[in-house]
Amino acid sequence: MMLTGVILAGGTKRTIRGSSADLLPLASETVLERQIGEMSKLCGEMIIVTGEPRLYLEHVPRSVRIITDFYPNRGPLGGLHAALALSKYAYLWVTGSAMPFVSAELARLLLEHAQLFQDEAVLPEVKETPFPLHGIYSQSCLEKLDPLMEGNTAVLKWEALLGRISYQIMSAERIRSLAEIPEGFDLRIKNEEQYAQALQLCPFPGSAIHNYWQRGKELTLE
Repeated sequence: MMLTGVILAGGTKRTIRGSSADLLPLASETVLERQIGEMSKLCGEMIIVTGEPRLYLEHVPRSVRIITDFYPNRGPLGGLHAALALSKYAYLWVTGSAMPFVSAELARLLLEHAQLFQDEAVLPEVKETPFPLHGIYSQSCLEKLDPLMEGNTAVLKWEALLGRISYQIMSAERIRSLAEIPEGFDLRIKNEEQYAQALQLCPFPGSAIHNYWQRGKELTLE
């Protein structure tokens, strides 16, 4: 499909038991492999935006493009800006890093809505608020982001972009009425508790869980 999948993996890496969160094991693959696999069901192009390209080179297929921010230290909007500028396709499905349960079916619903109504972005509703890290964005957002990047040197929040574009929110009720979306599509692993939650949603064989948690490596969050 003519859609670019984007994983925003910039910023300071969080390490859980000695491993980057997106490289943690989950069933028979890593969190990152699972995320790329699901996104590739819908996307004709995959991009990872990161300040640490070498971390990912040996962990992704050669078809996955790894790029860096044009404007570093701007937060997720800096990564989005780079992806919008380099995307081959007019629409992008944008996610955060370490999100093992992203849903291609949900992204398809959001994309169809964006194409039908010519929205610059369509975001799912999570806990009664728009959720930017599982959204569909049009390349037209780039012209709204350019002045933000050029006029700021600080980390930018999503609200800075959303206040400048036309976007729609797909309500949780409507999402439920259209498709069965797996639980946890918005889960982003940032700490040990969230990793444990991911294991419950997609468990290892019991022995593997036991062995992993008995390694004795300390949890460090940077």
